[in-house]
Amino acid sequence: MSKAALGALFFACSLLTGCAGVVSLHPLINDSDSDAAVEPGILGQWREVSPDDKPESANGQIYTVERAEKSGYKLTTLDNGVEKSGVFHLLKLKDRYLVDVRDDVDDPPLPCHIYFSLVLQKDSLKLSEMDTPWLKDQIAHRQGLHTEELTEPNAAGKIVITSPHDDLRKYFLPLASDSRSFANESELRRVK
Repeated sequence: MSKAALGALFFACSLLTGCAGVVSLHPLINDSDSDAAVEPGILGQWREVSPDDKPESANGQIYTVERAEKSGYKLTTLDNGVEKSGVFHLLKLKDRYLVDVRDDVDDPPLPCHIYFSLVLQKDSLKLSEMDTPWLKDQIAHRQGLHTEELTEPNAAGKIVITSPHDDLRKYFLPLASDSRSFANESELRRVK
């Protein structure tokens, strides 16, 4: 891939992933992985809440989670009247799930994956971004991981991991098991 094409792809990834500070060109979890987790408890409709929401409040964006592919899930929501969707896979860690999200399945797929921590507690999902200064420092100094730091004005400081699936499993997965990798927890509650 030429330098110009690679730069255009990285820029497209930065637009695709919004605020995510760490993305990957390759999946960490996919349908062919025997340890891809299946968790029926996440199926259904979920509403994003803020800490000051009252249980009876109807505010917040609604997300629908359904099965997709062999061991994956499809997430759908309305964003300003436009339906957005993405496919994700789960990997069970000791005290949480690692979520590997591929953005908008209805568009031509760009090979960008975003990672989150997910803790399921009955009718509550707690999601945290995999984006901290500690994580970025670990990635920068981790032998075996190939990365690029974006410098475009809208994407400065974002890291794109270019390592293939097997190297992600070997060198990046241990970072996903460390709680210092996650920040900005959001909560979703099941819609009754």
